[in-house]
Amino acid sequence: MHTKYHQAESDDFDAQVLLDADLAILGAKRSRYYQYALVISQEYAWLPDEVYLAGRKKFLHQFLQQHRIYFTDVMFANFEFSARRNLQAEVQFIDETLSSSRSLH
Repeated sequence: MHTKYHQAESDDFDAQVLLDADLAILGAKRSRYYQYALVISQEYAWLPDEVYLAGRKKFLHQFLQQHRIYFTDVMFANFEFSARRNLQAEVQFIDETLSSSRSLH
């Protein structure tokens, strides 16, 4: 249940480690993150593009609005900046994609 909502109590170190491991991909090198984002989009290929992209953008913003993405100090120190950069780049890509698809209509 922890990974569904990405929440852990401040004294539940095991849950924090589990969640940080689950979110480790967000702080990966940009090329690896893009591969991950492509796989996620393929999992939702049954949705219309605009619906998927709007939902994905909302999901990404939920992480970007958090004070910290990672719970543990080690993950925060090593991956927080990269994760935020990757998420922001994906949001920008989504915005550009949605903008260009709207201009075609």
